Amino acid sequence: MGQRSARNRQHAVFVYGTMKRGFPNHRLLADASYLGAASTVERYALYVDMFPGVHPGDAVSPIRGELFEVSAKVLRRLDALEGHPNLCRREMVAVETTEGRRDAWIYFYPTREGRLIPSGEFDPDKELKSGPSSAD
Repeated sequence: MGQRSARNRQHAVFVYGTMKRGFPNHRLLADASYLGAASTVERYALYVDMFPGVHPGDAVSPIRGELFEVSAKVLRRLDALEGHPNLCRREMVAVETTEGRRDAWIYFYPTREGRLIPSGEFDPDKELKSGPSSAD
């Protein structure tokens, strides 16, 4: 594969937090193609502190989000935002869409920080305004 064709290659990226449509970091996906709603096939844990992060070590629920097709240039921008590979790790996972199953990149956070969101879906109107969860 030549350098030009590698540069033009498209990548599927699954987003679950502030890069979703209507959220502040979605601007980084302005040049991306929205492929639809999706959820991870495997179960992971979604935590919310100052921002949402998925931890791969806990099998809590499928993570619900959105799937985009991005260029290598956009993928580099997303890597910079997520701090890949030093803060978050970008890994390939299987996601389920209305069109079927496919592989996509996801950003995993290496530690469990914040409040667990058992539903696997980031909703800032609920998650960021509700504060810490009670132990009862």
